[in-house]
Amino acid sequence: MFGLDRSHVENAIARAGGYTDLEATQYVEKLFQARLTLPTPTIEQLELFIANALDKTPFKEDKQNLSSTLKDLMPPNPRFIKNFINGLIVHHQFALSTSDDELKLRSAENYLSQLVLVHFLRTIFPDAYEIIAQKHEGALAEFIQVCDNAKVLNNERMQFFFTILENPLFTTAQSEGSHNPTPSRLGETRFRRIRSDAWRSRALDTFRTHFKEQFRTYTVAPQANDEYLTIEPYLV
Repeated sequence: MFGLDRSHVENAIARAGGYTDLEATQYVEKLFQARLTLPTPTIEQLELFIANALDKTPFKEDKQNLSSTLKDLMPPNPRFIKNFINGLIVHHQFALSTSDDELKLRSAENYLSQLVLVHFLRTIFPDAYEIIAQKHEGALAEFIQVCDNAKVLNNERMQFFFTILENPLFTTAQSEGSHNPTPSRLGETRFRRIRSDAWRSRALDTFRTHFKEQFRTYTVAPQANDEYLTIEPYLV
């Protein structure tokens, strides 16, 4: 018995062998005698799984609000969710240990919301996180502008941020140039990928919306000393 993500396997076979999506699907069909496809968890099931996972963390008292936030950011993948929450715990511990006022930081109204967003940034967009963590002047403001769908124009760093946001680490690589419109029971591969990846746009839209709301503390170009005041406690 094998537990696998069929889309990933088919995509790897298509790339390695130069097959179309349909041919890769047929190849996988030949390897196994039978298959059992697990249904994609519903939003409600995902939220319940996250809430149960949070029971064993320092965030259990806030699990209702936190699970509500995470359900819109996480893929329907239990392993990914567990890894993210484990990383969030470590990020939380680092943030508190390096804070000048641990109690004040922990009791801040938006502490958990901001921590989740920065950890998501650090996990899914590490290149953007590194630039912001180095506190380059104007970098955070530009990232927020890109989150707000500002025009990139000729700003090289904003173009870089735009590219990063459009290509998160959890994006499944697609088979470029392969298309076979032949109707077939096996030809549903592309539609299955679309269904399984539907959460991506929701997650990215949620992140961009909440990040700009949480960390935009100014309406004009900030002073270099002020730009990172809000996000600095979470940069580890």
